[in-house]
Amino acid sequence: MKKSLFLLFCLMLNPLDVFSGEMTDVYFNAGTEKYLKGEYVSAVENFEKALEINPNDQKAKDLLIRVIIDAGTNYNLTRDYKKAIKFLEKGLKLEPGNKKIKELYEVTNAMISSNKPVEQENPIIIAEQKRQVKTQKEEIKPTEAVKAAETKVVLLEKQPVPAVKIIQEKPGSKIYFIFLSVFSFVLLILNLVFLLMIKSLKEKLIKKTLSVDQQQIIYESEKLTLLEKLEKDKVLLQQKELEIEKLAIEKRIRQELEVKYTELAKKNAGPEANQVELVREKFINAEQEKLSKYTVDSNIEGNVNIFNTNPSLEMLRDRIAARSRSLFEQSPDAAMNFINEMACNNNPSVRSNIIKALAVIAVPGTIDILFKMNEDKEESVRREVIKSLRYLSSKIRDSEIALPEEYIMKIKDLLHKEIEKGEWVF
Repeated sequence: MKKSLFLLFCLMLNPLDVFSGEMTDVYFNAGTEKYLKGEYVSAVENFEKALEINPNDQKAKDLLIRVIIDAGTNYNLTRDYKKAIKFLEKGLKLEPGNKKIKELYEVTNAMISSNKPVEQENPIIIAEQKRQVKTQKEEIKPTEAVKAAETKVVLLEKQPVPAVKIIQEKPGSKIYFIFLSVFSFVLLILNLVFLLMIKSLKEKLIKKTLSVDQQQIIYESEKLTLLEKLEKDKVLLQQKELEIEKLAIEKRIRQELEVKYTELAKKNAGPEANQVELVREKFINAEQEKLSKYTVDSNIEGNVNIFNTNPSLEMLRDRIAARSRSLFEQSPDAAMNFINEMACNNNPSVRSNIIKALAVIAVPGTIDILFKMNEDKEESVRREVIKSLRYLSSKIRDSEIALPEEYIMKIKDLLHKEIEKGEWVF
């Protein structure tokens, strides 16, 4: 049982080498045994099978030539030339340069060609011929290959027959060997598949590791970009806060000046009152000039994409809106004249810069101008109008701005239509 398991294990490791080596020995031993018994046909068949398995087995080839020569000689002596010629033809195919086979072949072929009548079979003559053949066979010295074969046969008779040979002699040995071959082949395929699966899993693991590393790098890069953006926004916010604070201070100073001018006008009648009014007009004109300079000369927008936010431009528009509201509080007529002049300017950037002021002042007059500018031919201007309408809508919703109901409904309708168009991102 242990030998069988060991043999099966060897077959699983390298089935082809094990089978070829064992089967060559089996056929060689069988051919040697048949040759010693005088069964030339079976001996030749076994040696030929051994050479089919291992064509480089010189020992089997030499003994096969020896058997063919003996068979050709024997069949010539018994005058069975047809059998002799078959053996000799095999010998010529196997070893065309063998002189002894060539001589026997020529003699046998000449005997067949002469068509000589065969003598009557006489038991005494046949017995004498067999005796001569036996004597001649005994006189022939066996070659080293034959001696080795005889020794091997004796050893095989004394030693227990291996499992493979026992299987060979059983009736179903071929099926059993085929089964073992198929089984070993299947095991080999399974091993290859298993190795391929391991290789594939290893490659996937490496790719996954690389993917994780790449994602980490991308995450770190995005994190740095976001931090840089936050720092920039923080700086811009601080600047905007300073601007708002400055505007608040300017507004407070204006209000204080206005109060002083009013008090002075009440105390002083006549020429002095006119002088105060002149000072007030100069102040308003100065404010208008500053607003015009901010609105017209500060063309920051250029060819910037209208869907992107420019912080510097937003700060400028906030400043224009705050100054416009301050001017409106001091002189509504002057503020409206300035706004109408800017809203009709030929430069679309100037028109865009004044739109936020219309929403910050938020009186029916500025809202009417805003509605009119919604029909502007420039897309950038219309974009700013929509942004201002959204600003007004949020202020109305939070009750920070009070407008007539008809204006509130129109703002809602315009925003609803723009949402249905799908041209803007809300």
